[in-house]
Amino acid sequence: MLNQTSDQKYAIEYPFGNILVTISNRKKVSGALVGWILMWLAVLPALVYIFLSNMDMLSGMNLLLTLVFLAVFIFRVYPAFPILVRQLARESLEIDPQALKVHSKVLGIDRIQEFLAEDITSISDNKPKMRSFAFLKYGLGSFEVQATGPIVLVHKGKEIRLGYGLDHAAGQAIVQSIHEQFQKYKK
Repeated sequence: MLNQTSDQKYAIEYPFGNILVTISNRKKVSGALVGWILMWLAVLPALVYIFLSNMDMLSGMNLLLTLVFLAVFIFRVYPAFPILVRQLARESLEIDPQALKVHSKVLGIDRIQEFLAEDITSISDNKPKMRSFAFLKYGLGSFEVQATGPIVLVHKGKEIRLGYGLDHAAGQAIVQSIHEQFQKYKK
């Protein structure tokens, strides 16, 4: 049996009494996020050039300022990369009475995470969290991208968000299907 939404964001299958949720990889990659990352990546070669061309002058305060600029660059760009990777990923969930497996595939690289049912406290839905970025200071040119998915898995007391790219309604439908099939995941 195959359930699909009208906009084809996900598919739910019930092979052999288990549940297989495939999330479409036709998600849109945020152009603003890619532009924001590229803007900051253009800054890195400039910093490296300044660092290398003024190597003899780098001492004391000049060295400190250069290191501060490099640190700001790293901390400014780092949060955007995991979000971009999640936007590119194709995700599927395989749920059975013993475990929940999350298959993620990004650019041909597979990653499988397995969560044992005995360690899962609950599976629920919640609104996806958004992350703000800005091209300019004080929020000018700002934009938001979805940073988490709507499916919440509590594993060993830690909250894990799944289903990136889905909206809250799709997350509710998937969680409801899981709860109908396996009551043990409902708390």
